Amino acid sequence: MKLLAIVPALNEEAQIGPLVRTLSSYCDRVLVVDDGSSDRTAQTARAAGAEVLSHPQNRGKGAALQTAFGYAERENFEAAILLDGDGQHDPEEIPRFVEAQRAHQYDIVIGSRMGNTAAMPSKRKWTNRFMSWLISRMTHAHLTDTQSGYRLITAKVWQTVKLTSRHYEADTEMLIEACSASLSVGEVPVSTIYNDSESHIHKIADTYRFLRLICRMKCFRSQRGNHLDVQAREQ
Repeated sequence: MKLLAIVPALNEEAQIGPLVRTLSSYCDRVLVVDDGSSDRTAQTARAAGAEVLSHPQNRGKGAALQTAFGYAERENFEAAILLDGDGQHDPEEIPRFVEAQRAHQYDIVIGSRMGNTAAMPSKRKWTNRFMSWLISRMTHAHLTDTQSGYRLITAKVWQTVKLTSRHYEADTEMLIEACSASLSVGEVPVSTIYNDSESHIHKIADTYRFLRLICRMKCFRSQRGNHLDVQAREQ
């Protein structure tokens, strides 16, 4: 399986070099999408051996993923492993994702941190549990950590799911759209790592975007269901 590591990064100069070098041991290529960094993230990643695509201004994680998926499709990769650039994902766990995908032919493998939440801040833990419950209800899938950005996806995902979200809600949009397209989703346990890196999540703005996405997706699914019911009655 031709595997690409995708790392959206914003001002991660201190973390990105060691991460890229470790990822190179597990993936055929490492792609860092520098999302408008004001430090030397791009130069450091390139010096460590990564391919780097840069946004002139910060456009958000969803936009970075869209850029990366276009690259993956052009370069004919079969799958990609998605990681954050802040050191909260352990590259040594990548074989778990690959083994699960091969064993079950999953289209998406999520790295779930919810098996061991002792190191997770309590607000983050309960937020993850609530959001995972909500998304599981919407998708009819049993998912324990829908907010985890550590995941393996196959080419079928970027060929099928066309992200419209530009920020952190893109992770949720990906799962909802994938399940709506009958793509398969599995999980593997991963470490829960929190360090001193400053979070790029804006609590109020990103919560609003998430809720807006949920409302939009629920309305779309309801309208699509009504349309199918009308078609069935007409036939």
